[in-house]
Amino acid sequence: PTKKWVLVSYVPDGCPVRARMLYATAGQDIKQRLGHSNFKADIHITNKDEFTRTKIFRDTAKDNGNLPLSEAERTLKEERVASYSTKKSAMGVVPFQLDDALKSALAAFAAQEWNLLEIKVQDDESVVTGELKSTSASDLTPSNVQISDPRFYIVRLGKTGQVARDSTKIFFIYSCPEAAKVRQRMLYSAAKASVVSSLESLKITVEKFSELSEPNTIGSLLATLVTVAEGTEIKSNDSTTQRKSFARPRRPGRGRARMIRKP
Repeated sequence: PTKKWVLVSYVPDGCPVRARMLYATAGQDIKQRLGHSNFKADIHITNKDEFTRTKIFRDTAKDNGNLPLSEAERTLKEERVASYSTKKSAMGVVPFQLDDALKSALAAFAAQEWNLLEIKVQDDESVVTGELKSTSASDLTPSNVQISDPRFYIVRLGKTGQVARDSTKIFFIYSCPEAAKVRQRMLYSAAKASVVSSLESLKITVEKFSELSEPNTIGSLLATLVTVAEGTEIKSNDSTTQRKSFARPRRPGRGRARMIRKP
């Protein structure tokens, strides 16, 4: 029979939360690159004393053969699963650190000194200001959008010639090209919550969140967002888009059918 692998994850209870997140995502990356079908089981341990050949083979046999467990073993397994689930849920809200330059840029954006700001997540998990920073959202063009790396963009849009606070709206764009690496996708997905939280702390209210997978379509996305900013977006409950009530089709021929009394 074809031999399969067992992925053993050792994450001690005292391990920093950021390290837990990295190892959890790395484990999924390993399985994806080597093929999920090549793995027969996942084993998660928090104590190095559990890392024994006998225990791994026993747990693997129970997980794959559905062998009956004793009450003590069942309780231990449930506690282990619950502990791992809790750790996994905590990983999704790990705060990423924004550098001082980005904090200053966000404050300037809040003060309307900038209307377009690019945000970048680096490999060391720090969040910094990207290369694109402008007073005009029209500078966000296909030539300026990264074609291989993800980015966050915050833009301020409104009616042409109007930049007053009450006539503009702010939009958050997450650009994630198809060519982006898996690790980068994971970093940006995890960092998004921290960036949004920072925006909220500066009273930057986002009108709408959008995602972009093809940088060359940024023009059409901005056009759509402009209609939202101007309040001209067609809504599904608009009277012009409501579904008409069913009407029975008329009979073929001329006019309505009439009853003719025989002489």
